[in-house]
Amino acid sequence: MLTTTALLLLALSVPAGAQLPAASSASPQATVTRADLALAYLVFDRAWTERPPAADRVGPISQQFDQSTLAFFAGRNAESVRGIHAITAGLLDATVVPGTSTPFTVRATVEPHVYRRTLGGPVTLRLVPLYRTADSAASTGTLFGVRVLSDAGRVLASATVRVPSDAPLGAPIDVPLPTAAANPPKGRYRVVVSVARTGEAEPPAPAATVMPSSEWFVTDDDLDSKREELARRATPLDTIVPPELFDAIASFKARVRLLTTRPSQANTTQWRTNPVTLAPALELELQQLMSGADPYANRSGSLWRVLRTASRLIPLRTHVPVAVARGKAAAPLLIAIHGVGGDENMFPDALGAGRLIELADQHGIVVAIPNGDQFTTPEDFDRLIEQMSLQAPIDKQRIWVVGHSRGAGQALALARARANQIAGVVAIAGLGRMTADVPMPPVLAVLGELDPIAAPVRLMPLAEQAKAGGVNVEARVLPQLGHTTVVSAALPDAVRWLLPRTLPPSAPARR
Repeated sequence: MLTTTALLLLALSVPAGAQLPAASSASPQATVTRADLALAYLVFDRAWTERPPAADRVGPISQQFDQSTLAFFAGRNAESVRGIHAITAGLLDATVVPGTSTPFTVRATVEPHVYRRTLGGPVTLRLVPLYRTADSAASTGTLFGVRVLSDAGRVLASATVRVPSDAPLGAPIDVPLPTAAANPPKGRYRVVVSVARTGEAEPPAPAATVMPSSEWFVTDDDLDSKREELARRATPLDTIVPPELFDAIASFKARVRLLTTRPSQANTTQWRTNPVTLAPALELELQQLMSGADPYANRSGSLWRVLRTASRLIPLRTHVPVAVARGKAAAPLLIAIHGVGGDENMFPDALGAGRLIELADQHGIVVAIPNGDQFTTPEDFDRLIEQMSLQAPIDKQRIWVVGHSRGAGQALALARARANQIAGVVAIAGLGRMTADVPMPPVLAVLGELDPIAAPVRLMPLAEQAKAGGVNVEARVLPQLGHTTVVSAALPDAVRWLLPRTLPPSAPARR
């Protein structure tokens, strides 16, 4: 899997508070993909985490980001991406005039996405204009510099590409990359973009400012054929292995479907998967299953798999700290549920640049992050506990749930339905009515002062009423933070608050 540590975060700037230029008449849905949205958010999140703004800018930036979030909720994806890009640029550099072109305004890819050295053939750099800025309307357009870099930072290929002022949004501009086709080493490469010159300025000037746009993979294998072969070889597993391996088999088959040379930009997991390293990993997993072993049991690190229920397969990210995988002691389990528009990759890769995973490693906590769009019932929770108990030693006296936004409501609903199994709940940027007549584990609610969606003025009275009615609830408001920026700030204290929470003797965990 691609990790966010691979993302470069130097970008040109639009200062905080700047107005975005008028939207283009081109269809936003035809131009901006889910992959564009995901990358825009990942780069913002890394910038916010690694280059935190000055105290007087935290509030305005939080509010700007929430406005972009509201545009996403309204289906205006292009507007949302433009807004996130402007905020990120302002976080990283405040020297560029508002409305000028930045590396964010184009998507750069290398085609084919997975290049087979054994087949050879042309390699093409493709730039797709996503939206226009004021200076991109200049007669000569914008000149972008693009480099293809190895993980070690070596430049494999480079090009400068002019995007004309009248280039249709969403229409690709292709440039041959002969250097990249000359038998490049196998592995993963990053495609990064910089602005060389805009308008009439000539010649192009070197630019240190770059934007991660995509990845490119080089292999000797036919990965599509490998996917079909693995699926065929896995067909007999259901009849030759014991039932306790059925969860692992379902995950293996789902992981096999990620292996493709043409990932969907609508599928975040497939888009961000490294197929070059996935193929040999799947081969080893299949060998273990054929021998009757669970390839995911006591496996340390982060893993994408699925939760097998009676009716569907729910995408799931898990993380087991090395110390837990190597030891024998049971560890607490933290279930994290994302908000609307996110997926199972949100908590482990973003929301503080994967801060939850860092905290899990620090404190020895097993983490499970299901896709919240599909993880919806108490029975899903029961199945998750069963499956995670096969993957790692779980202390069932210390099962905790954290949720953000809509995920906060789902976390609280689970707590009501499984109060005898959940030892503590943290609801971030979301809260509902709670009464003492329905058993609940202890609840910590964390709200952002400037959140327009889960506004403290509306939700704090709910917490106060619940506490006055006998519910064990504590509520905190973090100053100058909004609906999304509150999450990374809330997580360290949330984990510290959860650590001592355990089921009381009167409510033993189900074994």
